[in-house]
Amino acid sequence: MGRFIYGDTVNEAYRVDDRTLVHIEIAIGAQLRKGGAFAFTLDGEVVPAGRGRHVLWVHPAIPMQFRYQSERSGIRINPSWVADLAATAGSELGLRIIPEPSHTEARTPLYG
Repeated sequence: MGRFIYGDTVNEAYRVDDRTLVHIEIAIGAQLRKGGAFAFTLDGEVVPAGRGRHVLWVHPAIPMQFRYQSERSGIRINPSWVADLAATAGSELGLRIIPEPSHTEARTPLYG
């Protein structure tokens, strides 16, 4: 399990499995390169028990960290999933973790 750390404190760390985290990292990066801020809704297993749903405002001025438990370079990227995640980020509701499409798997690992 990796961690998505939002803001400048480790207190705002969300546990996300490494595979999902790398896809979220790429989708967030793509959206921020377009120059847009957006909402990111986290709930379910990601938010610590008893803390409910969190909606974060993702903006280039707010520090974020993506910490991986395993080697990131060994994770194969599913371009369809990245595109689907990026599409949610650009929607009115903002980025949400959605299930990975099972029919597509990339042939090359993520950049090292």
